[in-house]
Amino acid sequence: MHISRRSALIAGGALAAPLALSGATAALAAHSPSTAPSAADRYKPLPIGLLVDVSGPTSVHGQRQRLGAEYMARQLNAAGGRRPVELVFADTGGNPKTALTAVRKLIAGGVRAIVGTSTPQTFEIAVAEAEKARIPIVTPLGGGLKPPASKYAFRTGGSAVHISSVILSGLRQRGLKKLAVLYPDVKIADELEAELRRQAKTAGVEIVAVGRVTEGAKDVKPSLRPLLKADPDALMLWVVPPYNGLAAKAARELGWEGPLYLSPSGAHPKFFTAAGEAAEGVRAVAPWSVIADSAPALLPNRELLREFAAGFQKEHGPLGSYVSYGADAVGILSEAFTLAGDEGRALHTLERMAYVGVTGVYRMRPDNHAGLLPGALTMAIGHKGGWVRDEKFATDPKKA
Repeated sequence: MHISRRSALIAGGALAAPLALSGATAALAAHSPSTAPSAADRYKPLPIGLLVDVSGPTSVHGQRQRLGAEYMARQLNAAGGRRPVELVFADTGGNPKTALTAVRKLIAGGVRAIVGTSTPQTFEIAVAEAEKARIPIVTPLGGGLKPPASKYAFRTGGSAVHISSVILSGLRQRGLKKLAVLYPDVKIADELEAELRRQAKTAGVEIVAVGRVTEGAKDVKPSLRPLLKADPDALMLWVVPPYNGLAAKAARELGWEGPLYLSPSGAHPKFFTAAGEAAEGVRAVAPWSVIADSAPALLPNRELLREFAAGFQKEHGPLGSYVSYGADAVGILSEAFTLAGDEGRALHTLERMAYVGVTGVYRMRPDNHAGLLPGALTMAIGHKGGWVRDEKFATDPKKA
């Protein structure tokens, strides 16, 4: 299944006016190159480096990012009307040294932009090289607290601000006031915890316990026991597969019968494999694309995400959060270069672009390179090996 020409136009913002995005689109027109490029230049192939972790500790996300990016590139190329995207793939293996070698090779090979990577550590390395080459890089990561600081770096995934807001909204709506959280034992977990605690104060939710699980841990029960002893109303597993699935299973084995919540990392097919029967009834913060068939009519990107999801599932099975992040990274770059015409204006365009993507609506600004708007994330429930809509969660994406 190919994304229709209409959906490709939606992705590119051609339907911006009905979606109240006309101001941003008009701003783009005002900043277009003074001399229009030739037709040959406007539609010449656009080489984009795809630098993700398809091996190593975070390969569960890197593999999904790659699938989403490659699928979107094929659909945009089939729809036409823009520069054909040529993805040049490289694997970081989750290793900083490998990432450095790979990104330098991509840049030396002539890529005009980069999609990547799958971890904050390798992303920082890739950003430094992109800055030297003066080319944009878009990471299909989520969870960061602040937008990327570099002028050349952008992000498509949901931020810690968005994720914390959705989880706390879900807790409030169910009358749950005490939360225990399991994080990975990595540096970024400190930022995630700080943001959740900040919002929890005004939401009337108490963070009663926080734990860490180390990469490679074979038994997560030692990390869970102190959390359960704190007598929470709910348990949040803000860790990546397979640890979120293993933790859900271990929590049930330890006698926990209360609500289980997951970050967007949990909206991954491998969660169900690791969790087994414990996955039933678990709630996950996730993009609407994970439950595309249930996307409400008022969602601005509903048509695009449903068409994308239907086609992707026929080829690759369930989406998961990071598929849509990867797809939007490619889509945003493709649109920026097409609108700019002149490659030298692509970064300028990217910083001021309104874009309707698979994950949600983005409004990039020079001071905010992570422009995903609220409402892109919702709450899904694990049911019979898949995700369904949490009907009790706020149905209006603007309230999520």
